[in-house]
Amino acid sequence: MKISLSVVVSALTLIGGVTSQSNSRCSTDLYERRNIRNYSGSDFAAFRSTYLKVHKLGWFGWFTYIHKTLYDALHETAEFLPWHRRYITEVELTMRYYDKSFTLPYFDSNSDCKDPASSVIFRSDFFGGNGRDGDRCITNGLAAGLQFEVPNTKCLQRDFTRDEKFNLPIERWQCPEEMSTSIDNSRNFFDISFVLEYGVHAKVHNNIGGDMINPHSPNDFIFFMHHANIDRLWLKYQNKQNNNNKYDYTSRDGDKGRRVSINDDLSLFSEPIINNFDVGYGFNCYKYDDTYPVFRRGDSNMKKRQDSTNSALTDKIKSVPQMNLASILDADTLAEFFPSLVKDSTEVTTNLLPSTISPTADSVADTLLQPMLQAPSPNSNTTTSDGFQAIRPQTISAKNGTAIRPKAASVPDDLKYPLPNRIPESYIVMMHMSKENFEIQYQRELKLANALNAAGYISPYI
Repeated sequence: MKISLSVVVSALTLIGGVTSQSNSRCSTDLYERRNIRNYSGSDFAAFRSTYLKVHKLGWFGWFTYIHKTLYDALHETAEFLPWHRRYITEVELTMRYYDKSFTLPYFDSNSDCKDPASSVIFRSDFFGGNGRDGDRCITNGLAAGLQFEVPNTKCLQRDFTRDEKFNLPIERWQCPEEMSTSIDNSRNFFDISFVLEYGVHAKVHNNIGGDMINPHSPNDFIFFMHHANIDRLWLKYQNKQNNNNKYDYTSRDGDKGRRVSINDDLSLFSEPIINNFDVGYGFNCYKYDDTYPVFRRGDSNMKKRQDSTNSALTDKIKSVPQMNLASILDADTLAEFFPSLVKDSTEVTTNLLPSTISPTADSVADTLLQPMLQAPSPNSNTTTSDGFQAIRPQTISAKNGTAIRPKAASVPDDLKYPLPNRIPESYIVMMHMSKENFEIQYQRELKLANALNAAGYISPYI
């Protein structure tokens, strides 16, 4: 099947009207994009039905062709975030045309960072696992047995990047704390675009492999859920800015010195780029289950933002200093990596972190709390039968207005914060990206991991 870009644009216009946009406040309630890990069996059955209908009609071949054709203009350029926001929304609107209840799920890869292969998305009754030996075609999951037309008639392929160091089927991804510090320390549009593309974006694409490391990556529906998550993280950054410097827009290395303007037309879509900086306006009539948009300053109907504030962190976990960034890190380290926690010293977490905790977090907290409750000395650390060195809450106190932090406690290897992996040079070359920029991102991640492990931190999120 040969497809021309003009045919794609004409088809999109029929259902989405991409050639014009009033960009006014959405007149209906925002529909909600949900975390795929929270989908029930019936939720996924409904999703599957809509996906198969839209796939049979050829839409995904067209959407993949768009991404493949425009690839170089959309990566390592200023358009990376706003273009993908508009693109995945167009896919979502197409699917809503056939099923009005459909919303695009997002895939929070950060919460699965420690062992990506165990993620719900790779279950055989969800999106399926790795490709088989030889042709790398997947054999189970949503797209097993389907044919894809771009770049030629083929199966859906995956080729996981194995983690030899830790004997894992897939190399580890960015963890929640890495993502949080990336957002918290981004000062402008250039910063957030850089850390999202060179961090979470690159690692998921590379480590799933197969179609996902090629310009035709939208063949794999994980692509759309992954980019919904990147969009959600960008929205978290925008909310943190709270309309300050919201429309900052600057060129990146891939723009090759070209001056860019937020009033330029978005590639393919005949509308200004600025239209896609606001969620809750124009076509972007969605919210996330843990992240709501901040409406424009001066909007007379502005509603209070309701971002999640990590209510999943139980009082039990909050009482364990080793599991709290604000308790375990010294002031300088906290200010360097998590400045939002320094601004509000009463908080032990930040809404830049996940709204869910790992299944093992409560049991780890129980293990750490037991010696704290039993032993008499208020100023010493105690080693548990499991090899932990528990820090007593009483050692976290204030003296002359300065917090007294405990010495780093020993942590079993399997609970230490994971060290990052470098993106292989083969991926960097294939994606026409900068090796130097990837190294900058890697060193940032390594510095954070070393600081957390030196402090004895145990993440409740992984």
